[in-house]
Amino acid sequence: MHPDLITLGPLKIHSFGFLLALSFLLGLFLVQKRGVKAGYEKEIFLDLFQVILISSVLGARGFFVLSHLDSFADRPLSVFYLWEGGMTLYGGILLAIAASAWFLKKKGQDFLSLADILAPGLALGIFITRVGCFLNGCCYGLPTDCSIGVHFPEHSAASHSAREFLSGPSGSLEGIPLSPAVHPSQLYASFGGLLIFLALLWLPLRVRGLVFASFLLLYGIHRSIVDLFRFYDASGQGALGFTLSQWISLGLVLWSILLFYRILKGRSSGK
Repeated sequence: MHPDLITLGPLKIHSFGFLLALSFLLGLFLVQKRGVKAGYEKEIFLDLFQVILISSVLGARGFFVLSHLDSFADRPLSVFYLWEGGMTLYGGILLAIAASAWFLKKKGQDFLSLADILAPGLALGIFITRVGCFLNGCCYGLPTDCSIGVHFPEHSAASHSAREFLSGPSGSLEGIPLSPAVHPSQLYASFGGLLIFLALLWLPLRVRGLVFASFLLLYGIHRSIVDLFRFYDASGQGALGFTLSQWISLGLVLWSILLFYRILKGRSSGK
């Protein structure tokens, strides 16, 4: 774990916050470049990214806080301590999509066309910020015996959760290592984000909605798989043995199927 990237006296640059900021800057650069190539003015992306920045942070943090209210009861101001981690990616993605759709409708712009331009930036952000999760020690995985398992510090949340998980119903910690190996689920998520990013860059922009629909499909499937290796407390559990994130992933996949159907229908009718 390296939650603090640089420490200079009282000044600390936190790993997660730094990589989150970096993802937005690189995403803006990429989206502007793609947008100008597609015939859009740079200014619309500057305005849109302000909306995305605010809504994604509010959504990600708000979703986490609402599902972990007990953790903030004694420290209500810690709701604003973003550098400590504790952000739910799906909350950020969903609110950012909704806010972007509202903003673009207000500006008289077509949502799907701009979503195609923005989608690779989302995947790039997932790739970068999940590395921040790994350095911060949050969003960790389940205990594992495989060779790629990682050991977090003994007093970290990852080690504590892994020991509780391994103790089973008995609750006995006898014989359980102080720092059990866990899946580096953050890096699984990061690598998947990189693959999705590269795949979306390869797709053409001329087919309206194709890139965005592909992002929904690929990320929905990817996140569902990553969740098989990730540790969740009770707040992350959903119905029928699936995590809440897996249910949301299913919703994204169904949305992508609807968009693909509309694309194929439009092309078959010559629109």
